[in-house]
Amino acid sequence: MGKSDILVPNTNYFLVLINSEGVIKKPLFTQLNHAKKLPHSLKSWLDNENIERFDNALSASEQEGVIEKLRILDSEYTIIYCLAGNFILLYGINQTLSEQSINIIYPYLRYVSEELIYHRNTSKQFESNFYFENIQKLNSDLLNKSREATKLNHELARLNKILNSRLVKDPLTGLVSRYQYHDEIMHMIHNHQSKKGIFCFIDLDDFKEINDNYGHHVGDQILVEFSRRLKHVNLENAIKMRISGDEFGIFIAGLDDVSTQDLDELTKTLKAVDKPYKIDNKEVTLTMSTGYAVYNEDTDDIYKLIEYADFAMYQAKRNKKGTAMKFDKSKYDKRHK
Repeated sequence: MGKSDILVPNTNYFLVLINSEGVIKKPLFTQLNHAKKLPHSLKSWLDNENIERFDNALSASEQEGVIEKLRILDSEYTIIYCLAGNFILLYGINQTLSEQSINIIYPYLRYVSEELIYHRNTSKQFESNFYFENIQKLNSDLLNKSREATKLNHELARLNKILNSRLVKDPLTGLVSRYQYHDEIMHMIHNHQSKKGIFCFIDLDDFKEINDNYGHHVGDQILVEFSRRLKHVNLENAIKMRISGDEFGIFIAGLDDVSTQDLDELTKTLKAVDKPYKIDNKEVTLTMSTGYAVYNEDTDDIYKLIEYADFAMYQAKRNKKGTAMKFDKSKYDKRHK
């Protein structure tokens, strides 16, 4: 018999190597010395570098651990080692395992250890069939659990993708959502450092009356149509977002300067959005009030920039609905004294 076929009774060291198809390659039962060093029978399968890695790993942990890509018998194995009672059990498989799969292995290793201890204490002789039956059970259960874990990982990845999409995009309008617009603006600023930018804060005038008179489902249709129009406005280096309810925002980056004439031109461009909507075969006009604040001029703080543009929008709305106004620091300071 070869050394891999020898089963040594009353031992406290157990190793089984399994390939990716679940076929047992090398079962080994041997004694482990007090220093937690590898027995010579296993060292003969390893090169010096891997012997040292294995010894260090066993010495470093009093409970359990993992050694990735340990080369044994000319193949790379992921080794999981577990201490239970007086036993050290090692399970090796020549494929990469996820953290979840590795965690599934530990309880099964402990189960085999407890069975070995029980049979050692109640029987005078170990039967090789006992070992192989338990190894096969361990491996069968592990592969089933590993498949379950893989399915769960795929489902988790799918749900995370959906969640991330919902965080980045507003689910109703498809614009950048309120959860993500700060990061999107910061990314745009990073790509246009030292440049100016414009934040446009847009509010749909008297939108509450649409919801009150026609219902929220019609209000949602208006928001979707408004967003569709906003997406089609041709603005370079622009992020278009839904801030909340009937409030929207646009950030335009990469500008060398922002003049009053530039803002007037922008107001004219946005007028393409401000067209009547059809509701129950009727045309309903819904104007929008807009406030502008300039990045790297009014402030270089994103939250302040949005607050300033919001303030300018309400100034415009109070002056005359459907108009636009640039942020005025003196008016802001006077109101916030």
